Amino acid sequence: KAFLAAVEESLAKVSVMPDERAGQWAQILRSLACHTRFVMRDPEIGTCHRDEQMAENLLWLANEGYPDRKIIVWLATMHGIRAPEVPSFLPDQPMVASVFPSMGESIHEATGSASFVIGVTSHRDPGAGPFPDQDLPLPRFEELMVASGFDYGFLDLRRARTEEAWPGGEF
Repeated sequence: KAFLAAVEESLAKVSVMPDERAGQWAQILRSLACHTRFVMRDPEIGTCHRDEQMAENLLWLANEGYPDRKIIVWLATMHGIRAPEVPSFLPDQPMVASVFPSMGESIHEATGSASFVIGVTSHRDPGAGPFPDQDLPLPRFEELMVASGFDYGFLDLRRARTEEAWPGGEF
């Protein structure tokens, strides 16, 4: 709590400085305060949703730090998706609707089609890995790609969403 108080005190001081890098330091301190709240999970100091802060950081970089430049961000695909339902990584937990928007959803709301996500996935032996495969009613995306003979592929989900169609049925 003392650390968080020091960060917030520093943020207040940096925010009014005329230095050209003060805005960058202020954003770093806002992000640090958010992450501290996220990690501590203490009701007395409030909470912070990481994806919202990541979106704020990226928007600051795009609008303040590097305006008029293209930015490439490498992140876990789960943070970049725009779907309201995200799969759990635990085999016994169902799909859950997130209370907060993902970073990708917030960025899309702010930038529209000026942003896009390239998700990366890979196929593995169904019995390998830390989590045994669930008995799913439909094949997984990776299984469909392998069964179709693809070693590599690029699929435009934006178009499938716009047309409300998915090759072969509902996805």
